[in-house]
Amino acid sequence: MEGYKTKGHSRLFRNGFNRIVQGEIVHHIIEIKSDWNKRFDINNLFFLTKENHNKVHSKMNVSNEMQYEVIKMLKDFKIKFKEEFGV
Repeated sequence: MEGYKTKGHSRLFRNGFNRIVQGEIVHHIIEIKSDWNKRFDINNLFFLTKENHNKVHSKMNVSNEMQYEVIKMLKDFKIKFKEEFGV
């Protein structure tokens, strides 16, 4: 996917975040332990496979910087998906 130049994004893409597949688990982009009010916010939800959900949480636990990168990436994916598919 074009446009992702940060170190964190390129690490995530090499680990398999570069294609659209059917999700199995709803992930809270901003974790509910960080902001309980976002738990039902549709803009804060992202559908992932179990494998990618585990990868996202693993990356988010590396550092605050990586957590920020993952959150930004998921928000950007959500925007791009809406633009491309009108959903």
